[in-house]
Amino acid sequence: EASAVLKGLAAQPGVSFTETEGLAWDVFHALVREPGLSHRQCTDAYLASLAISEGLRLVTFDRDFIRFEGLSWLRLQAGPTSSGQQTT
Repeated sequence: EASAVLKGLAAQPGVSFTETEGLAWDVFHALVREPGLSHRQCTDAYLASLAISEGLRLVTFDRDFIRFEGLSWLRLQAGPTSSGQQTT
């Protein structure tokens, strides 16, 4: 199911994938040295470093990305589920 969602997303206009240069690792190492970054946020730091180094905007449901200075990002709001309850 996740693969089908990713394929559908990748087929949308304006969506692209990028190959990174070595700068992403430098940005990543700077981000993981920030005070207060928990080990659970290392993946977030990696994604943020890719977006920062490539000048891309990260789109996510995760509000924790606010901590990464210099990151252009868009936080999506979860919609109602089929049961009518709001997801978080």
